[in-house]
Amino acid sequence: MPGPQIALLGAVAGFTIYLGLPIGRLRNPAPRLKTGLNAGAIGILLFLLWDILGAAWEPIDAALGDHHWGTALTGGLVLAVGLTVGLAGLVHYDRWAARRQAPAAASPQGLPPRPN
Repeated sequence: MPGPQIALLGAVAGFTIYLGLPIGRLRNPAPRLKTGLNAGAIGILLFLLWDILGAAWEPIDAALGDHHWGTALTGGLVLAVGLTVGLAGLVHYDRWAARRQAPAAASPQGLPPRPN
């Protein structure tokens, strides 16, 4: 990818973050705004996931096509272990963050927090 194209993509990414900063500071954003922004973010993340998994699968597919079974098996195992460790790391982080916030969410009287 040429340098100017990389710079342009970086500028677009930076500009979207710059635009999103005021929205992140809103106390009560409109539900339609939150829904639209979530849908856009989820779409971008799914595109990135598909792009990365497609690029990760290419060498395995090429090895299978050339009947290099050892290379295909090794690549497939690395891909599976990487996905497993990455997803398990996300689950671990989510549980850690929930445990960290749980004591702060309790009310001063020791009652459980009110549902939102």
